[in-house]
Amino acid sequence: RELAKIKAAEAEEASRLKAAAKQAADAAIADAESRMAWANENQIRADYEQEYKNASVAMVSAYVAYGNEDYLLSKQKAEEVSSIFSNDFQAQVAADRAAKEQLAKDKAAAEEVMPKARDRMVWADLNNIKADYSAVYNSAHSAMEAAEKAYQLEKYAAATQLANEVLSTLSSEFEAKVASEREAKEMEIEIQKASKAAEALGIAHSRMAWAVQVDLASDYPDEYRDADTSMQAADKAYSEKAYDASVALANDVVRIISDDLMAEVNALRAAAEQLAADKAMAEEVMPKARDRMVWADLNNIKADYSAVYNSAHSAMEAAEKAYQVEKYAAATKLADEVLSTLSPDFEAKVAADRAEKETQELVAQNKKYAETAISDAKSRYDWAASKNAANNYPDLFKEGGDLLADAQTAFNALDYVRAKDLAAQAYWTLMEIGEFAPLPATYKVRLIPERRDCLWRIAEYPFVYNNPYKWPVLYEANKKTFKDPSNPNLIFPDQVLTIPSIKGEVRKGAWDPKKTYQPLSK
Repeated sequence: RELAKIKAAEAEEASRLKAAAKQAADAAIADAESRMAWANENQIRADYEQEYKNASVAMVSAYVAYGNEDYLLSKQKAEEVSSIFSNDFQAQVAADRAAKEQLAKDKAAAEEVMPKARDRMVWADLNNIKADYSAVYNSAHSAMEAAEKAYQLEKYAAATQLANEVLSTLSSEFEAKVASEREAKEMEIEIQKASKAAEALGIAHSRMAWAVQVDLASDYPDEYRDADTSMQAADKAYSEKAYDASVALANDVVRIISDDLMAEVNALRAAAEQLAADKAMAEEVMPKARDRMVWADLNNIKADYSAVYNSAHSAMEAAEKAYQVEKYAAATKLADEVLSTLSPDFEAKVAADRAEKETQELVAQNKKYAETAISDAKSRYDWAASKNAANNYPDLFKEGGDLLADAQTAFNALDYVRAKDLAAQAYWTLMEIGEFAPLPATYKVRLIPERRDCLWRIAEYPFVYNNPYKWPVLYEANKKTFKDPSNPNLIFPDQVLTIPSIKGEVRKGAWDPKKTYQPLSK
């Protein structure tokens, strides 16, 4: 009975604690729900996505725990919601949104005034305000730069204030002041330009008057024409108040009809007569000098007498250039140098030298040909000797050697033409010699005690068939000459055997152990 009482008391206490926990959870959930309602009404999810997400998860967890009668956990999760959307958080949201609204208003104000300030800066740049009003321009420019930076950093109120400074600095009144001051300055400059142009025109007209007086157009038509054209253009420009152009054109007249030109005119006219006389002299001698240069080119004087030719050629070129620039006296002197350099005596010397040279060249050429021919023949002779030609082709080798010796004798006697011909004969004679002697057409049986000749061994010789199995060919070709035609093994020393061709190979003469044969392919 006591135990039952204890259990009943424990059950009653547990029921009481659970009711208390449920009541606490209900209060916490109610507070959390009110804060979630506030969050939804104020669209907290849009600007504070993570906080909203965390609170939503905690709210759901509170409901789940409550449904499972885990009131302590439900209360804890509900309190998480209340902590996230605390009074401080709600106050911060209100402050942030109030600041955002103000920022939007400031931005709107800035966006209204900034373009106007930029337009004023464009006007300042287009009108080169920096050049004449640097302090004003720099002040406005600095304010504009600061305004742009403030705008970029979303300091819209500061941007508006700085932009207004630009508008104030580059105001309509300032623009009017600039226009007025510049108009006055332009007027002053215009008067100065007109005075300067009138002075320049006076000097230019005096030069043109002199040109007419001395009839400059007759000897200097280009200069007179250019000066007259510039003079008329200068007067026209002055009448149209284009003073800078008028001064430039008037100065062009003075440049054309310069002091040097005026001093030169008389001297040149005095020199004209002398120039005509010099020209006549040059025109007499220049064609003769040109003819001598034609002779020199046709006879290729440059190749054999380069110093003489170059001297005459340089003098001729200089004479032509002097003539072209009307330096007729110099042209005459240089042309005479050509005639002296390429004189008849020099032409006779060239003829004699070349006749001698042709003779020497012919001898040298024949010697070279002979040397080449002897060298080729010697090379062929040495090659033939290295191939045993003395035994393989004794007649051709001897004939070639004799011809080569005769060629060398003729060469030593300076008879190069005969030496070349003999060497050529030797070469072509030696060219008939092959690397090997022709394969033998016959073979004389030898007495070789240690290795007796038989058709088998004879067929095996490289110069025969290089194949012992070909012995039947020898037997069939020679059995009529055998003492016993029915016995191929019965052959005797000094018996001559015919070696038929079996592969189309050329065979000639009797086998000679001194000769070198190319083994027949197996």
